[in-house]
Amino acid sequence: MPTSGIGRYLYRQKNQILDEWCEKVGRDPNEIERSVTVSPPFDQAMVEDYVARGFDHIIIRHSAPEFDADALHALVMWRDKFGE
Repeated sequence: MPTSGIGRYLYRQKNQILDEWCEKVGRDPNEIERSVTVSPPFDQAMVEDYVARGFDHIIIRHSAPEFDADALHALVMWRDKFGE
C-alpha cells in the first residue's frame, strides 16, 4: 500500500466514493470497517494520518528478519491509549 502523498490522496478519494455510494443506497457509512495496510518503514504519524482519514483497521505488513519490533511496540502503546 503506498504511503506517499499521492497514495494517501487516492485513499481519501476512495473513502469519499464509498461514502457517496452509502448515501445512494441508504447505508450508514460508519458501519463499514475501513482498512489500510502499511509497510515498513511505518511510524505513529503515518498511522495517525490514516486514522484521521477515516481508517479504523490498520494492517501492519512485515517480513523477517528486517521486522522492526520497536516501531510495532510503539504503535501498540499508542493504540492502547484509546482503549482498543
